[in-house]
Amino acid sequence: MRLAPLLSACALLAACTPEVGPELTVEENLATPAETGKGGGTALSVDPTVQPNATGIGYNGGPVMLGTPDVYYIWYGNWSGNSATTILPDFMANLGGSPYFLINTTYYDSAGRHVTGSVNYAGAVSDNYSQGKALSDARVQAIVSRAITSGALPSNANAVYFVLTSSDVTLSGFCNGFCGWHTHATIGGRDIKYSFVGNPEQCPRSCAPYANPGPNGNTGADGMASILAHELEETVTDPDLNAWTDSAGENADKCAWKFGTTYAASNGGTANMRLGARDYLIQQNLDASNGKCETKLPGTPPPPPPPSDGPKVTVLGPSAGTIIHAGGPLDITASVTDPVAVSSVTVSWVAPSGTTQFTTTKNAAGNWELTTTLSTSAQAGTRSFTVTARDANNKTATSPSVTLTVQ
Repeated sequence: MRLAPLLSACALLAACTPEVGPELTVEENLATPAETGKGGGTALSVDPTVQPNATGIGYNGGPVMLGTPDVYYIWYGNWSGNSATTILPDFMANLGGSPYFLINTTYYDSAGRHVTGSVNYAGAVSDNYSQGKALSDARVQAIVSRAITSGALPSNANAVYFVLTSSDVTLSGFCNGFCGWHTHATIGGRDIKYSFVGNPEQCPRSCAPYANPGPNGNTGADGMASILAHELEETVTDPDLNAWTDSAGENADKCAWKFGTTYAASNGGTANMRLGARDYLIQQNLDASNGKCETKLPGTPPPPPPPSDGPKVTVLGPSAGTIIHAGGPLDITASVTDPVAVSSVTVSWVAPSGTTQFTTTKNAAGNWELTTTLSTSAQAGTRSFTVTARDANNKTATSPSVTLTVQ
């Protein structure tokens, strides 16, 4: 099914930077498909109180893709110098067999044979605008047909061919109606499964709402990774548009723009899973066994924590020289970034005597608030403090000292 975009999320939010750690949710309002495999609604709301229709999915008796399907990329347009040509092959090469993609093993065919959760990235070719810069659905099929019939890519009925378009290529409906779609056609006498995935650089608010920056520093590629996952898991479970689908869409449609628990990647971008050596922010998928949107199949071992040099701590306030008063509040705000979970954040407050206790909370922006009340007998003069963070790998970092004035 066509993956509908987030149409105006930032207009509905005060900012587009999500909180790292809790559930990150952008809801999709799915309409009844107007045409099999081509329908879908639009993501109109980011209201976290509205849950997607993830209560189950119907099976219509059609085939699923068994064994280890191959994946081929067709880089359409101008991709010269774009890091996507490294990021997206890395993504696909590490997707198969991951706890995330194993969610698809909950789907099966009429003979009870399950999707394996394996996938093989089998290669790519480039197409230098053979169908121009303004595409149609028919031209997308022509791109796939050309790659196969020319011998540039093998003809393989147990494969998915992805047409990945550069940011200067348009397709009617992309950005305001969908971000990607999949379908099938008879090409060279075989039932060929293929998909269109556009470049979200054209419309990051619609198709890459939380990829600024993305965990790999490329808005288009980071957004496309999530769309690729969405379309691939729909294709392996509903390749001919007559298997796992119902009036509300296919498996990934029911979890579109829902990301689950997130963390900060090393560049500060938001991520929810690590595959190979990279972090990604990928939409959840529907587990057919329980009707829930998930980031990994329950019971699979958790991935190892991402490598980390330790947390990075920045004091956001108060600034050096700020005047505070005896008996008054002291509110310290600190930013802590770390690819792994932060286990503690503490303040070292240098006072003439005694120990000052701080209350630690995390605010809506994802920063740490450390608060206390000064003693009414606090002596006038200068005081210095530092903030120290410790992560799940037991690595620590301490901020530079900040000096305040007590009056």
